Amino acid sequence: MAEGITMADSMTKREQATPAPTQKLTIRHILVIVAGILICFAPSALVFNAWSIFTVPVTESMGVSTSQFSVMPTIIYLGAAIFAPFAGNLMEKYDLRIVMSLSVAACGFGLIGCSFYTEIWQFYISGLLEGFGVVSLICMGPATLVNRWYGSHIGLCVGICVAMAGLGGATWSMVDGFILASADYHAAYLFNGIAALVLGLPATLLCIRSHPYEVGLLPYGVELDAAEAAGAEGAGLAEGAVGAGAGAEAKGAEGASTPEKSEGEKQWGVAAKLAFAMPAFYLLALAIGLVNGTAAAAGNLLPTYLYHLSDIGAAGLTAATVVIMASVVASCVQVSQMLAKIYLGAIADRNIIVAVCLTCTATFIGVILCWQGYLVSEMSVYVGAFLFGLFYGTTNVLGPTITRYIFGQREYTKIYSRITIVVNIVPAIFVTLFAFLSEISWALMFTVTLVMVATVFVLFMVVMRMSKNIEQTLEVRPE
Repeated sequence: MAEGITMADSMTKREQATPAPTQKLTIRHILVIVAGILICFAPSALVFNAWSIFTVPVTESMGVSTSQFSVMPTIIYLGAAIFAPFAGNLMEKYDLRIVMSLSVAACGFGLIGCSFYTEIWQFYISGLLEGFGVVSLICMGPATLVNRWYGSHIGLCVGICVAMAGLGGATWSMVDGFILASADYHAAYLFNGIAALVLGLPATLLCIRSHPYEVGLLPYGVELDAAEAAGAEGAGLAEGAVGAGAGAEAKGAEGASTPEKSEGEKQWGVAAKLAFAMPAFYLLALAIGLVNGTAAAAGNLLPTYLYHLSDIGAAGLTAATVVIMASVVASCVQVSQMLAKIYLGAIADRNIIVAVCLTCTATFIGVILCWQGYLVSEMSVYVGAFLFGLFYGTTNVLGPTITRYIFGQREYTKIYSRITIVVNIVPAIFVTLFAFLSEISWALMFTVTLVMVATVFVLFMVVMRMSKNIEQTLEVRPE
């Protein structure tokens, strides 16, 4: 008797020590990441990261000012902001393949249209069309897909996807440079539009499904039910098991064939209507918006600041050396933001606060080095540009990660789509504002940048503090 009790206790201990079986990585999970990589590398990068190379060719060909052409990216941001809530609703209610394929088509045909334009106002039409399309692709697409298909390493996977936008921007700018050197902007725009469609549509049509349960799977890393793992081979998963503990919920899913949702489709989260009434939601939107606006505005002005130093004869810069140095600084920012999106995602998976502290501290130091580093050495400016590039990664990695951490998965897409409105409006304002500040005084521009970085840090800390009082519930995801 005593031996029997001892053996039973021993078995219980072994069972408790054995980790619960989890959903393994499958080709379907991998294809989701492939899709995220392709839509960020091609249509998203071609719209957001490669437009600047056309500024001189278009303005010289049409005889218009640079500021007139620069209205186009502003319209892209505004179009993205206007369409963000509608895109979020569509992505929640309808097949992601349809919504994201239409978004790719909007970007592709917007770029193709630019190859036929002969008046500057016509570019604004394409800007609006591209803004409508790109918001679903880079602002919400990768984060939505990864959040639905992955239960672990979410920040890292989102980071890998959105990092490809930086790589795509560098790649397409180089390719377009060769085309512009041998032809004109019409040919380059036509190439970009076709590339967006050829690489983007196969990714959205063939590589993704809206939810893993549509193909009998769970998000990667989510625990499987013990009975299913033992012999059912996930048979109950096709009934719609999603989220932590989904297998246990699906055990009694005999009614899954009815129109009602099975218990397995319940997800942890905060209802969108409740989230929209919380101060944490608005502070988070403001924080991410300030990050995106500051990174876009100040980052694009760093090479211009070097030309200012050359004009006043500082740092020994000449007309010949400043061109090279400005190019290196721009490259440092691009490389840094690409790498940052990957390792910030990995850090955020373990500790979000550490990721925020690292980003804001490094960016603050980077701004100071970009501003005053020339007094020490040329290398200090390069280091500063690299550190500043970390800020770019914060928008598309920490933004979605913190949103999911606070408000959960259930209505994540709808909630983050509203945050995306602010994320795209702020850059449209800041690009013009920071340019105006730099014309008044570069010291003023850099001081405001430092204030923005500090403000972002405080806002993130306040939001994380508020999140401790936000309760998530397990309920069915609304249609």
